[in-house]
This record gives sequence, structure tokens and C-alpha cells, in this order.
Amino acid sequence: MQQVRIVDYLSRDVNRGLSVTTSVDLQTLTVDVPNYIIQAGDSEAVANPSLIGTPRTPTVAYTSGGLQINYGASTSTVVYSLSNSSILRTENGAVTARSLRAPTN
Repeated sequence: MQQVRIVDYLSRDVNRGLSVTTSVDLQTLTVDVPNYIIQAGDSEAVANPSLIGTPRTPTVAYTSGGLQINYGASTSTVVYSLSNSSILRTENGAVTARSLRAPTN
């Protein structure tokens, strides 16, 4: 179940990512994702603290290339890394998920 969950997280993060990079040794994957949820310290939260934890309202613009959806300049950094027998998902420096790799015979 842990492996399925980490694959679901990885798929979601890559699909919504603004940029995706890998380390030279291919041991880490870094994804920058928009902050969809208003957090303490955000300008919206400073103006109205009751908004903390609520979804951010994006701006929508019609351009010659199609719709452009913007959630603001604020992003989160998600890093997937291999650590011993685990795959770690870290968001903004905090481990949010860990998956043990299946043992090999």
C-alpha cells in the first residue's frame, strides 16, 4: 500500500508541476508545484486569517494560446529521494510520505 501511495503522489505532483528536474545521479526528483491552499503568512491570510487552509482562487485569462490559469507566484518544492530502502517524499523540507521498497530475494 505504501508503494501505491507514493506512486499516486508522484503522478499527481509531476502532472501539476511547473518544473520537474532530476539530479545527475538520478537519485532525486524535484518538482515545483503551485500553492493551491492559502497558508499562514500568505498575503491573503494576512489580510483575512480565516482564509488559512482554504483553496486559493486562481486568476483566469484568455490568451492567444488558450486559457491561462494562475495561482500566484508562490510555489512549494517537492523532492522525491532514495534513502536506504525507502523512497521519501519531502515538501518544503518536511517528510510527508515514505515508502519501503519491497525486499529482494
